Amino acid sequence: GRADERRLQRASDAAFAFLDELLSGFDTFARKNFTDRPIRLGAGIDKGWVERGVQGDAVHNLELDVNGDPVNCASRLQEYSKVVKMRFNWDASILVASPFAS
Repeated sequence: GRADERRLQRASDAAFAFLDELLSGFDTFARKNFTDRPIRLGAGIDKGWVERGVQGDAVHNLELDVNGDPVNCASRLQEYSKVVKMRFNWDASILVASPFAS
């Protein structure tokens, strides 16, 4: 209902704000520490339900794993950010968002 929509909207707004801060902060860090060459980030974001859990055991490394269609879509969008960057010759970090994420 409406409460779920508002909760999802707040989560979406928070995610975009976080990514904006991350990309801006990274660009500042890169300009300060890598003065001889530009280093940029590419990111993708989607929205939807995902499954998370810990994989591994006492013998193997434990790691957090996140699975679902939004994870796969975000990964593809991150790869697509490289194409967009090259096509438009942008010298900046870039975020590619699915239409469902906004």
